[in-house]
Amino acid sequence: MSTLLGNARTHDTPWSVDEAIGWLHDQATRRTTGWHNVCLGITAKAYGYAASGTLPARPGRSGWAIEAWQQADPATKHPGVFANVPRGGIIHYKGRPGTPGHTTTSNGDGREWTNDAEHDLITLEPIGVTAKRWGMKMVGWREPKFARGTGRNPATPRPIPAPRPEPAPKPTRGVTKVLVATRPRVRPGRDAPVVTRRGKPLLRKPGHRVVYRGVRVVQDPERGKELWLHSLNGWILARRTKRGE
Repeated sequence: MSTLLGNARTHDTPWSVDEAIGWLHDQATRRTTGWHNVCLGITAKAYGYAASGTLPARPGRSGWAIEAWQQADPATKHPGVFANVPRGGIIHYKGRPGTPGHTTTSNGDGREWTNDAEHDLITLEPIGVTAKRWGMKMVGWREPKFARGTGRNPATPRPIPAPRPEPAPKPTRGVTKVLVATRPRVRPGRDAPVVTRRGKPLLRKPGHRVVYRGVRVVQDPERGKELWLHSLNGWILARRTKRGE
């Protein structure tokens, strides 16, 4: 799963991001139907409105998802293609000229609440997958604001708070056994790529014991449970062991 992101900023919406996610989750869990071709209405209902109030370019039809993007306050818009969007952010896609486009609500973990991916239900899908299937491209995401939003959603959603991120590892002390030590100059996953085992000459041989004090041990993003620790000679790949082993 992707890294969890914080809630998007809302602008005078009747419901909060937590309530919006709660309402969407409830509709998906109960598998309510009737959501075909009303993606923009879903995003408005998720924030407590009856309708988005988007102005249609032609009379006789409702406003389109792409028109909602065009009419949005520029200060709330974030143009571009994103793999992740803050929780509750409203994502917009465009299709061929003269088509309505599509809009969804981010779950904050690389997934989005969308309709029509599975019949006329609301489901949780990876960001962009469904729109790509329809030949659409992301134009950006916006902070929830419905300047012309009308009516009220009569539901009373149960708010779902954002998941708490895992706490950062604490500094540790002890003795460790080195698995392999290369010559990276910076911590892996930060300013430079990790030097692989087939890279630079080893600083120490596998099995060598190193005493370290007051350093922060971090997980190697490529090797999962193996640990990197900081020594005088740079960051080294190691395995924590009990003192005296």
